[in-house]
Amino acid sequence: MKKCLILLSGVALSATIFSSTTAAAQEYSVEKPNYSKVDRTKKIVPYLTEQEIRNSDFNMLSKVYEELEKKTANKNYTEEKLNQIAANEIQKAIRNKSTSFSTMGYSIPGFGELTDAEIRLAQSNPLEFVKYGNAAQEAKTEAQKYYSKSQLYQGNGDAFRHAYWNARLVQSFGGGPSHGYNRAKVWANAHESKSSGIDKEMDLMNNETGRFLATQNYYTYSSVKYSSVLRSMVKQGSLVRIVKNKLVATNGTTGK
Repeated sequence: MKKCLILLSGVALSATIFSSTTAAAQEYSVEKPNYSKVDRTKKIVPYLTEQEIRNSDFNMLSKVYEELEKKTANKNYTEEKLNQIAANEIQKAIRNKSTSFSTMGYSIPGFGELTDAEIRLAQSNPLEFVKYGNAAQEAKTEAQKYYSKSQLYQGNGDAFRHAYWNARLVQSFGGGPSHGYNRAKVWANAHESKSSGIDKEMDLMNNETGRFLATQNYYTYSSVKYSSVLRSMVKQGSLVRIVKNKLVATNGTTGK
């Protein structure tokens, strides 16, 4: 399978992207979790309440992520145990927060409101929720480092952020490229469940490009390498942005 193609023109954009992303989707198409250690005869009980999810934020989840990395390193836990540890760390972090909580949903940095579908996933998969939030926070920071505010909505920075976020999700979820791809797609599609129109089309295409890149380089690329490669792909026109309400190829404009 060839790696993501560099687009030659805006005219060839949709056909080229959809060709490469469809090929990836055909190979990595399963969207259901496949945890072999989970007893499917048991009723799934949420580890976290909806209010606990809403009382979290992705900056906090990034700190929880760091704690989990320390606590679970080189230890053999079941998926259920890891989820319980993650839920406990989230609950502890919430108790330690000094700010008041809102009953409304919070915004994912640079990505908009948390959807009901994301909340349901987070309740039953707190470990993935932590990784998801950490990757979103990382993608926001990385995009702001290289692109101006004017490029972070429907521009080159927006395209980069979504592609980088999904690439890092594949890597972070682990379990091999296929499992990482599948779980990243489940979460990213949950995020897009309430979006529509050309905005949704742009995000879905860039998300898929990021995941596709990650499956092809799962064992070799670092976060630094993903950032560098994806910024080059943005510059060369391999991702999509919106100009005058039309999808066009990205370019080298950073606004910085």
